[in-house]
Amino acid sequence: VYTNYPESQSAAAAGEAMNAIVKIIKDRYDTVVKFSTTPEQDAKVRQAQYVEADVKFDSGDWKGAAEAYSRVISRYGFNLEALPRMRKMVECFVRGGTQGTTLTPDAEINARTVALAMAEGFSGVPDQRLRDAAGTEVSRLADFFGEVGLKQLQRELNGAFFRYYPSHPDAARRQLLNAQTLAQSANAADVDQAIRVLTEIKDLATDPSQFDVRTSALSLLIDIYKVGGPRADVVQEIKLANELVAHFAKAAKPGINGASGQLLLAAAYQHLGDAARKEKNTKAALAAYTRAVQTYRSLIAEIEEPNSKYVATAEERKKVPAFVAKALVYQGLSLQRIAALQADQGAADKAKAFTDAALACYNDLLKRNAKDAYAPHALLQIGVIASANEDIDGARRALDRLRKEFPDSEEAKNAIPMLAEALAASGRTKQAADTYAEMFADSAKYSAGQFMSAARTLAEAGQFDLAIQACDIVLKGEAKGYVTSAMLLRARTLNAAADDMVKSDAAKAADYATKAYLQLEAIMEQYGRTTVAIDAEKLFVTNIASTAIGLIPKSTALCEAVIFKGTTKDDRPSDAQAARNALIAEVKAAVKFITAQEKDYVTAARLNLAIADIAEKGYAAARDNGADEESLRVAIGSALNAYTVAMSPGMSPALQERFNAGGIDAQAAAKEAARDPAVTAFAQAAYVGYIRLAGERAKLAIDEADKKSFYGDIVTFGEAYLNFFPEGKDAGYVKTQVQIAVQNK
Repeated sequence: VYTNYPESQSAAAAGEAMNAIVKIIKDRYDTVVKFSTTPEQDAKVRQAQYVEADVKFDSGDWKGAAEAYSRVISRYGFNLEALPRMRKMVECFVRGGTQGTTLTPDAEINARTVALAMAEGFSGVPDQRLRDAAGTEVSRLADFFGEVGLKQLQRELNGAFFRYYPSHPDAARRQLLNAQTLAQSANAADVDQAIRVLTEIKDLATDPSQFDVRTSALSLLIDIYKVGGPRADVVQEIKLANELVAHFAKAAKPGINGASGQLLLAAAYQHLGDAARKEKNTKAALAAYTRAVQTYRSLIAEIEEPNSKYVATAEERKKVPAFVAKALVYQGLSLQRIAALQADQGAADKAKAFTDAALACYNDLLKRNAKDAYAPHALLQIGVIASANEDIDGARRALDRLRKEFPDSEEAKNAIPMLAEALAASGRTKQAADTYAEMFADSAKYSAGQFMSAARTLAEAGQFDLAIQACDIVLKGEAKGYVTSAMLLRARTLNAAADDMVKSDAAKAADYATKAYLQLEAIMEQYGRTTVAIDAEKLFVTNIASTAIGLIPKSTALCEAVIFKGTTKDDRPSDAQAARNALIAEVKAAVKFITAQEKDYVTAARLNLAIADIAEKGYAAARDNGADEESLRVAIGSALNAYTVAMSPGMSPALQERFNAGGIDAQAAAKEAARDPAVTAFAQAAYVGYIRLAGERAKLAIDEADKKSFYGDIVTFGEAYLNFFPEGKDAGYVKTQVQIAVQNK
């Protein structure tokens, strides 16, 4: 029946009977029965058996269809006929496992298992035609997941599609779209996933047909890491910008996009210079700004060549003036910053030379096209330079021309604020402060938004008192939409002022810290458990508490603020130890509130480590201010407990699902969670923090047994660290501490 009537309704049953008989003979006589059938005969039977399953699928018998598909696929494995049926099998699990609007856990596991098995299984078949067809079916299945709202499964399958079929013309594009969505999310875990996806694309999308997709992936990564991006990191920004330039260098004629790569690289060097200047690393700042200037100059020279590699078409030739104008403006900005650094070092001649070079850039732009889109900015910068040189008349002439020729430009409408901001950005903080003072003298002329911008710029430039004054003007005006931002910025600025003065004037630093703490308490009192409160609590955990806890022993007023929160004092203790304990308890409550609202395991891991860092600073402050040993044991115990909690970051949603379904045991899940790239840095820091403090706690031991107990902890947690993170950046330190602890244990 099986061989001669493959298309009959009995063939499928005959095949099952054959399998049953083969199994009986194998079990009883340990003998394998073989059949001499041709591939064509097997294909006909498969088709007949699939027809039976297809009929069940078309009739909505999801369970029966899934079982029928499973039997045929299990017998014949991965082949061309199996491809669409595996997709239908997944649909059976989804459609049959949906209860209301929710997919049951078992159905989701089955759908995921078959979908990923399909993606991986067909990727290894030798037939290229079959592999290509499989890639197309995988992409269709990913679309199906998206259509029914299973976005997580869609992302996972798109990821598998790219991983197993990287040369498929649609694979990298799908991953790119997925990453673009994730990168725009406010959820930290989504941004981390976007980084992983984009990194995978840039590393694997090397086929010439994927050139544009790889270009987009590199550009998106630069956007994520650049100043103002969700993961601002200038070192990564420069690394990726260099990769983008190298990427375009592989093309004989990269066109105008290649010029964009050069602009991004120059901007990255400029950002590096800004970061170094902020850290008062003059040598590094000068080197970075110089690289930026060189890159801008090189781009201008290359793009204006008659046969420039950056100009492939007549349409691209029309875009050249815009690229040159942008390069001239930003080259001028870098030159201004070099000039300011040279002036700070007393090199007046060099400062003048670089200032003149910057002026030449702006004048060159205006000479090329006085109506260019960047012309208002060039005029503003000419005014900035004149103001910095104390040429008030020259500054006014530039600003008057700006207002006359470009009355509708943002630069003209905001000439004084923008002049002040530009002065601050170029490193001339005194002139910037003096210019902002003009705003404060006539505050009615300016908007709350302009004062908020002034406050941010002043705070960034270290002009904290003026920044606070700008915030106060906004708060006094009660401008709708700005009050909460002004309150948060005021608290942040007060705290920054406290940090800045810790070493030079501890009493004044404590006064600023007290005001910052009370400002935040006022926000919480006014806005309760709202979205504003989430921002306030984050500011409290990551900035204000960290500063305050180190100043508590130095200020009775700060202790009382933490204990009584600005209300009438009562008979509660308000000494340093009580204030420290109250502050740590408040930090824990804040973290609990934030994580309950955001439900993001990455945020939870970061903030749990912040609790431990704050508790350790509390211990260090107590130690440095002569607290007795019992108080030190209490303080260090609080930090050790916090580090213990931070050692175990939460699981990602995907890992949590596997654990709940029994697909991974607790020990393996803990190890995988700790190694998750999104949280592993927090987990490793927690282990190292505990090991470091446990050594100090051993020195404060009550007796020998107490000492050995903490040395034992170092061994236990040190070995756990080396097991989880054998290549961890602190592995050498941990090994040393374990060896010392073993000798003392």
